[in-house]
Amino acid sequence: MAATRAPNIVVAISRAGDAVRADVPPELLSRYYVDGRGGPGLGFYPDRTTYRPVIRDYGRALQTDREDRQTSADMVAIALRRRWTTIEVQGDHGFRRDVWLSASAKGLLVRGYEPSVRDQEVLGRMAEQGSRPSEQDPEAQRGGRVPGHAVHEQAQTSWSPLRAIETLAAARVASPEIRQRLMAQTQARFNQLRTQDGQGDPLRAPLSVERLRRSQDRQR
Repeated sequence: MAATRAPNIVVAISRAGDAVRADVPPELLSRYYVDGRGGPGLGFYPDRTTYRPVIRDYGRALQTDREDRQTSADMVAIALRRRWTTIEVQGDHGFRRDVWLSASAKGLLVRGYEPSVRDQEVLGRMAEQGSRPSEQDPEAQRGGRVPGHAVHEQAQTSWSPLRAIETLAAARVASPEIRQRLMAQTQARFNQLRTQDGQGDPLRAPLSVERLRRSQDRQR
Protein backbone atom coordinates (compact mmCIF):
# COMPACT_ATOMS: atom_id res chain seq x y z
CA MET A 1 0.00 0.00 0.00
CA ALA A 2 1.35 3.44 -0.95
CA ALA A 3 2.48 5.67 1.88
CA THR A 4 0.26 8.62 2.77
CA ARG A 5 1.81 11.87 1.62
CA ALA A 6 2.71 14.19 4.50
CA PRO A 7 0.85 17.53 4.48
CA ASN A 8 2.62 20.84 3.99
CA ILE A 9 2.51 22.71 7.29
CA VAL A 10 3.60 26.07 8.69
CA VAL A 11 3.54 26.42 12.50
CA ALA A 12 4.15 29.46 14.69
CA ILE A 13 7.10 28.91 17.02
CA SER A 14 7.19 32.43 18.41
CA ARG A 15 5.47 35.73 17.80
CA ALA A 16 5.83 39.42 18.67
CA GLY A 17 3.39 40.67 21.28
CA ASP A 18 -0.26 39.74 21.52
CA ALA A 19 -1.80 39.19 18.09
CA VAL A 20 -5.29 38.02 17.16
CA ARG A 21 -4.99 34.31 16.61
CA ALA A 22 -7.28 34.05 13.56
CA ASP A 23 -6.42 37.37 11.91
CA VAL A 24 -6.28 37.20 8.10
CA PRO A 25 -4.92 39.80 5.64
CA PRO A 26 -7.84 41.60 3.91
CA GLU A 27 -6.35 40.90 0.47
CA LEU A 28 -6.65 37.15 1.12
CA LEU A 29 -10.28 37.54 2.15
CA SER A 30 -10.88 39.17 -1.23
CA ARG A 31 -9.56 36.07 -3.05
CA TYR A 32 -10.75 33.20 -0.85
CA TYR A 33 -14.08 32.11 0.52
CA VAL A 34 -13.44 31.43 4.23
CA ASP A 35 -15.64 28.79 5.83
CA GLY A 36 -15.57 26.43 8.79
CA ARG A 37 -16.85 23.34 7.00
CA GLY A 38 -14.93 20.13 6.41
CA GLY A 39 -13.09 19.79 9.70
CA PRO A 40 -11.46 21.77 12.50
CA GLY A 41 -10.27 25.31 11.93
CA LEU A 42 -11.17 27.48 8.96
CA GLY A 43 -10.85 26.51 5.31
CA PHE A 44 -9.71 28.92 2.58
CA TYR A 45 -11.58 27.93 -0.60
CA PRO A 46 -11.26 29.25 -4.17
CA ASP A 47 -15.05 29.73 -4.22
CA ARG A 48 -18.24 28.84 -2.38
CA THR A 49 -18.84 25.61 -4.34
CA THR A 50 -15.41 24.04 -3.74
CA TYR A 51 -15.14 21.60 -0.84
CA ARG A 52 -11.37 21.04 -0.74
CA PRO A 53 -9.63 24.02 0.87
CA VAL A 54 -6.46 25.56 -0.46
CA ILE A 55 -5.37 26.30 3.12
CA ARG A 56 -6.64 24.88 6.41
CA ASP A 57 -6.18 27.37 9.26
CA TYR A 58 -5.80 25.99 12.80
CA GLY A 59 -4.91 29.32 14.41
CA ARG A 60 -1.21 28.81 15.12
CA ALA A 61 -0.74 26.27 12.32
CA LEU A 62 -1.53 26.44 8.59
CA GLN A 63 -1.80 23.39 6.36
CA THR A 64 -2.11 22.82 2.61
CA ASP A 65 -1.82 19.96 0.17
CA ARG A 66 -0.64 22.32 -2.57
CA GLU A 67 2.91 23.14 -3.64
CA ASP A 68 2.46 26.31 -5.73
CA ARG A 69 4.26 29.50 -4.81
CA GLN A 70 1.11 31.59 -4.43
CA THR A 71 -0.20 29.32 -1.69
CA SER A 72 3.09 29.38 0.22
CA ALA A 73 3.23 33.18 -0.15
CA ASP A 74 -0.32 33.46 1.20
CA MET A 75 0.60 31.36 4.22
CA VAL A 76 3.58 33.62 4.88
CA ALA A 77 1.28 36.64 4.57
CA ILE A 78 -0.95 35.18 7.28
CA ALA A 79 2.09 34.57 9.49
CA LEU A 80 3.17 38.20 9.07
CA ARG A 81 -0.33 39.46 9.80
CA ARG A 82 -0.33 37.51 13.06
CA ARG A 83 3.13 38.86 13.94
CA TRP A 84 4.80 35.47 13.99
CA THR A 85 8.57 35.90 14.22
CA THR A 86 9.75 32.28 13.95
CA ILE A 87 7.99 29.53 12.04
CA GLU A 88 8.55 25.82 11.50
CA VAL A 89 7.86 24.35 8.07
CA GLN A 90 7.38 20.69 7.17
CA GLY A 91 6.32 18.77 4.09
CA ASP A 92 7.41 18.72 0.46
CA HIS A 93 10.92 20.01 -0.28
CA GLY A 94 9.70 22.51 -2.84
CA PHE A 95 7.05 23.84 -0.47
CA ARG A 96 9.54 24.24 2.36
CA ARG A 97 11.93 26.04 0.02
CA ASP A 98 9.22 28.43 -1.19
CA VAL A 99 8.18 29.25 2.36
CA TRP A 100 11.81 29.77 3.37
CA LEU A 101 12.37 32.21 0.51
CA SER A 102 9.16 34.19 1.04
CA ALA A 103 9.44 34.26 4.83
CA SER A 104 13.17 35.03 4.94
CA ALA A 105 12.68 37.90 2.49
CA LYS A 106 10.18 39.37 4.99
CA GLY A 107 12.44 38.92 8.00
CA LEU A 108 10.90 35.76 9.51
CA LEU A 109 13.12 33.04 10.93
CA VAL A 110 12.37 29.61 9.44
CA ARG A 111 13.08 26.19 10.92
CA GLY A 112 12.73 22.97 8.99
CA TYR A 113 14.58 23.90 5.80
CA GLU A 114 18.33 24.07 5.20
CA PRO A 115 18.96 26.51 2.32
CA SER A 116 21.50 25.72 -0.35
CA VAL A 117 24.09 28.15 -1.72
CA ARG A 118 21.75 28.82 -4.65
CA ASP A 119 18.89 29.55 -2.25
CA GLN A 120 21.04 32.11 -0.45
CA GLU A 121 21.95 33.71 -3.78
CA VAL A 122 18.29 33.91 -4.83
CA LEU A 123 17.40 35.48 -1.48
CA GLY A 124 20.21 37.99 -1.88
CA ARG A 125 18.96 39.05 -5.33
CA MET A 126 15.45 39.37 -3.96
CA ALA A 127 16.69 41.63 -1.17
CA GLU A 128 18.65 43.80 -3.60
CA GLN A 129 15.82 44.21 -6.11
CA GLY A 130 12.77 43.97 -3.85
CA SER A 131 11.26 41.28 -6.07
CA ARG A 132 9.19 38.16 -5.55
CA PRO A 133 10.85 34.71 -5.54
CA SER A 134 9.36 33.85 -8.94
CA GLU A 135 11.08 36.84 -10.54
CA GLN A 136 14.59 35.85 -9.47
CA ASP A 137 14.46 32.09 -9.05
CA PRO A 138 15.05 29.75 -12.02
CA GLU A 139 13.15 27.03 -10.13
CA ALA A 140 10.06 29.22 -9.78
CA GLN A 141 8.04 27.92 -12.72
CA ARG A 142 6.50 25.11 -10.68
CA GLY A 143 3.23 26.80 -9.72
CA GLY A 144 0.94 29.73 -10.31
CA ARG A 145 -1.77 31.69 -8.58
CA VAL A 146 -4.70 30.13 -6.83
CA PRO A 147 -7.60 29.80 -9.32
CA GLY A 148 -10.74 31.79 -8.73
CA HIS A 149 -11.46 35.31 -7.56
CA ALA A 150 -14.20 34.80 -5.01
CA VAL A 151 -14.81 37.54 -2.49
CA HIS A 152 -15.79 36.69 1.05
CA GLU A 153 -18.93 38.71 1.55
CA GLN A 154 -18.00 39.90 5.01
CA ALA A 155 -14.25 40.45 4.78
CA GLN A 156 -12.89 41.97 7.96
CA THR A 157 -9.54 43.52 8.80
CA SER A 158 -9.79 41.90 12.22
CA TRP A 159 -10.69 38.22 11.95
CA SER A 160 -11.09 36.81 15.44
CA PRO A 161 -12.46 33.31 16.16
CA LEU A 162 -15.73 34.79 17.44
CA ARG A 163 -15.97 36.94 14.32
CA ALA A 164 -15.51 33.83 12.19
CA ILE A 165 -18.36 32.07 14.02
CA GLU A 166 -20.54 35.16 13.76
CA THR A 167 -19.91 35.37 10.01
CA LEU A 168 -20.73 31.69 9.48
CA ALA A 169 -23.91 32.06 11.54
CA ALA A 170 -25.00 35.07 9.50
CA ALA A 171 -24.50 33.10 6.28
CA ARG A 172 -26.27 29.92 7.44
CA VAL A 173 -28.85 30.88 10.08
CA ALA A 174 -31.78 32.96 8.88
CA SER A 175 -33.35 33.78 12.26
CA PRO A 176 -31.76 36.76 14.09
CA GLU A 177 -32.99 35.37 17.41
CA ILE A 178 -31.29 32.01 16.85
CA ARG A 179 -28.07 33.74 15.73
CA GLN A 180 -28.07 35.91 18.85
CA ARG A 181 -28.64 32.88 21.08
CA LEU A 182 -25.87 30.95 19.30
CA MET A 183 -23.36 33.77 19.78
CA ALA A 184 -24.28 34.15 23.45
CA GLN A 185 -23.75 30.42 24.01
CA THR A 186 -20.43 30.53 22.13
CA GLN A 187 -19.17 33.48 24.16
CA ALA A 188 -20.20 31.78 27.40
CA ARG A 189 -18.38 28.59 26.38
CA PHE A 190 -15.18 30.50 25.54
CA ASN A 191 -15.34 32.28 28.89
CA GLN A 192 -15.80 28.94 30.64
CA LEU A 193 -12.81 27.39 28.87
CA ARG A 194 -10.61 30.39 29.72
CA THR A 195 -11.13 29.91 33.45
CA GLN A 196 -11.57 26.14 33.64
CA ASP A 197 -8.80 24.42 35.62
CA GLY A 198 -6.50 27.39 35.14
CA GLN A 199 -5.97 26.56 31.46
CA GLY A 200 -5.87 30.17 30.39
CA ASP A 201 -7.17 31.30 27.03
CA PRO A 202 -7.90 28.26 24.77
CA LEU A 203 -7.63 30.49 21.71
CA ARG A 204 -3.96 31.11 22.52
CA ALA A 205 -2.88 27.58 23.37
CA PRO A 206 0.43 26.59 21.72
CA LEU A 207 0.14 24.20 18.79
CA SER A 208 3.07 22.12 17.62
CA VAL A 209 3.46 20.13 14.42
CA GLU A 210 3.40 16.91 16.45
CA ARG A 211 0.19 17.90 18.22
CA LEU A 212 -1.42 18.77 14.90
CA ARG A 213 -0.44 15.38 13.44
CA ARG A 214 -1.88 13.54 16.46
CA SER A 215 -5.14 15.41 15.95
CA GLN A 216 -5.21 14.40 12.29
CA ASP A 217 -4.50 10.76 13.15
CA ARG A 218 -7.50 10.70 15.49
CA GLN A 219 -9.74 11.98 12.71
CA ARG A 220 -8.75 9.19 10.29
